[in-house]
Amino acid sequence: MAARTADLMRAATIPAKYVGQRFAAGTDEQRAVLRTVQLYRDFILREPAWAALVMIGTTGTGKTLLACQLGQSLMAKASRSIRYITAAGMISEIQATYGREGKSEEAEIMRFAQYDVLILDEIDAIRNTDNANLLLTEIINRRYNEAKPVIVISNQPFDNLAKFVGERVHSRLYENAFVCDFSWADFRRNGAAPGLRVVR
Repeated sequence: MAARTADLMRAATIPAKYVGQRFAAGTDEQRAVLRTVQLYRDFILREPAWAALVMIGTTGTGKTLLACQLGQSLMAKASRSIRYITAAGMISEIQATYGREGKSEEAEIMRFAQYDVLILDEIDAIRNTDNANLLLTEIINRRYNEAKPVIVISNQPFDNLAKFVGERVHSRLYENAFVCDFSWADFRRNGAAPGLRVVR
């Protein structure tokens, strides 16, 4: 089990900053977010099903930290394969195959469609091009059809996301949606981020 978890961690590309870190909830709003994350976790572990954990809020509120904490828990305790990446990074990885021998767009799309859980950070920050929008839509659609859940992170309000991800993706995110509103102030500007220590 330990060897399996180590293999999963290597493939997950969790940022080093968040490895082993925990989100420490100190307010009722933060505890409510933790409860929603736990409900999502229980839902996707009960049986194979599409679900979207949607983390919204301004920069520095702990969204990526909590998403990575959940991803690490799913690997360690449920042996689920996880991939963390920004939406722009995912699009760039796929586009990097264009014109490369032995690589194909289809194989890269399949790779991102097959993880048990895909964590897409900054989903509202992809370049607004037809190709980027088509790739994001195709991956979300395949995961939706194969009952592969996602975690998406955005600085935008949920209802405003369609302007950035398109109507098709936005519609799918609504089905079995677990929405977490990180409505508090930037931890980086107002003290240590939850689970992290600031050295002054």
